[in-house]
Amino acid sequence: MDSLFSEARAGNISAQFALAERYEEAGTRYCRNAFRWYLMAASQGHLVAWNRVAEMYRDGDGVLQNYEEAVRWFHLAAAGGDASAQLSLGYAYIHGEGVEKDFPTAIKWYKRAASQENPSALYNLGLCYDDGTGVEHDAKKAVGLFRRAVKQNHVGSMTALGIAYWFGTGAPLNHAAAVKWFKLAAEAGDSEAMTYFGVALHEGKGTMKNTSEAVLWYKKAAAACDADAKYFLGLCYLEGDGIRKNRRNAQHWFSKAAEAGHEKARTLLQSNIEANDSGSKG
Repeated sequence: MDSLFSEARAGNISAQFALAERYEEAGTRYCRNAFRWYLMAASQGHLVAWNRVAEMYRDGDGVLQNYEEAVRWFHLAAAGGDASAQLSLGYAYIHGEGVEKDFPTAIKWYKRAASQENPSALYNLGLCYDDGTGVEHDAKKAVGLFRRAVKQNHVGSMTALGIAYWFGTGAPLNHAAAVKWFKLAAEAGDSEAMTYFGVALHEGKGTMKNTSEAVLWYKKAAAACDADAKYFLGLCYLEGDGIRKNRRNAQHWFSKAAEAGHEKARTLLQSNIEANDSGSKG
């Protein structure tokens, strides 16, 4: 460490970057030190350091959060060919972080990162084609991008592929294939996939029906803050489906789903309140 520090202080760009990585790996209390050395390496033209400085500005790690400054550094790294920076720049233009929203420019950078097989760029570009954001809607092209991403075990793309098979959008309707991808993504921790896998088990689509196991997946997804899972869990408690009937627990999960913006849960809660008010007046 002493020799690395000496080389970094002497201006060795590789040593500066390596020292920054050491500080970053040491934990959040050393973020300022990491930023300082990344910035030194970046100031000498280190491509990956440009991206790390940008990320730290974006996330407020070791430096005051500054989206505009992050975009400036992302542009340098992206123009230099860094796929991670190209991805981040695309995201910034999609969401208007540090720049005005500009979907065509976002697509340009997503495509550059995707051309390097960056899995998150393939996924994000796939979502754009799926939604028609910045490009003409093309579900088949979206599925093709998701397929390229799952070759690198990109979890979100596994879920997206499952959804494509589940609804037959961009891929043939195939519940068994959908369940395969939902299960893989669910086991990797994706809350949306957990919910879909629970639905598949609940309805017996693409797999054997198992309502008690469905409830377990709803619970996992609800714990990970998936609003649909909270709603479905509420229904299970309300109807005693796969779990012992419990109206209090049902009400709890409907409330949680409603707080997360779930319209069906909100409507159901409101109808119950109105029914109770009507009953008390009678």
